[in-house]
Amino acid sequence: MYENIGKPGLIYIPHIAGDF
Repeated sequence: MYENIGKPGLIYIPHIAGDF
């Protein structure tokens, strides 16, 4: 989930970004 920190627009939404 927090691996999406590399995505600038999804840093503040790690749990949702994980679905992407």
